Amino acid sequence: MRQLYSIEEKKAHVVRAYEFVANGGTFVEYIENIGISRSALSQWKTQFNKDGSLKGEKVSLIPVGKPVQQKLSLSLITIKYYGARSMKVT
Repeated sequence: MRQLYSIEEKKAHVVRAYEFVANGGTFVEYIENIGISRSALSQWKTQFNKDGSLKGEKVSLIPVGKPVQQKLSLSLITIKYYGARSMKVT
């Protein structure tokens, strides 16, 4: 049966797992002791930093505004290539 974890619990597990590894353990030992799956901890590690903050949280986006469409007027185009006569396209 799959257990659901809150965001705070996920953050806490990530922080504790990194502390466990810093003290000489491994991630595999941590998940075996706690009873969570390897894939769950791996997903949480991709979401959160070692200190529990969200990854990419400190990045601010620059507003660029709305793109402006410009109408092109193609009233007269001259096409020339070697060995051909000039041709006008309207």
